[in-house]
Amino acid sequence: MEELIRKDFPEVVEFEILVTRGETMDEITLQVEFPEAKGAESFKDFSGPLREKLKTKTNLRFRIEQAAPGALPRYTLKAKRFKDLRKETGNG
Repeated sequence: MEELIRKDFPEVVEFEILVTRGETMDEITLQVEFPEAKGAESFKDFSGPLREKLKTKTNLRFRIEQAAPGALPRYTLKAKRFKDLRKETGNG
């Protein structure tokens, strides 16, 4: 994920992956942060290609959400970017 995002989407300052339990299946959300907030149309133009690239590379569906500038923690370890919240959001 790190390599894909940093190589193909350099405008992303920071990102975080959240896995939650949905009603029928698990859901994966990729929160992305930019230097400045993108408008709704600009974010839509960005998130579509990112979602498709992730689907192609991982065969998983991601919901893409924009985080406010400075909202995400700064990570030094890749594994910390992935948060499994299924136990908190369901019967997991």
